[in-house]
Amino acid sequence: MKHIIDEDYNLIDFLANLYPKSSKNKLRKMLTEGRIYLNGQETHKAKTELKKGDIIEIKDKQNSPMMNNSNPKNDTN
Repeated sequence: MKHIIDEDYNLIDFLANLYPKSSKNKLRKMLTEGRIYLNGQETHKAKTELKKGDIIEIKDKQNSPMMNNSNPKNDTN
């Protein structure tokens, strides 16, 4: 899901406005999981300053790089 920033924010505040029922810890987890992109670049810093015109993309949990790099157990039975 993509969002175009229409006013200056820091990233964690933008996410908190977007997901008002989510805790800040949950929002930070989205960042550490690699689910948040700023202008096409993965970002992990909650205090990143956003400017008008920036593009935030939020990846689904199953599409995040961290989830795709997990090593499933190999069943050899």
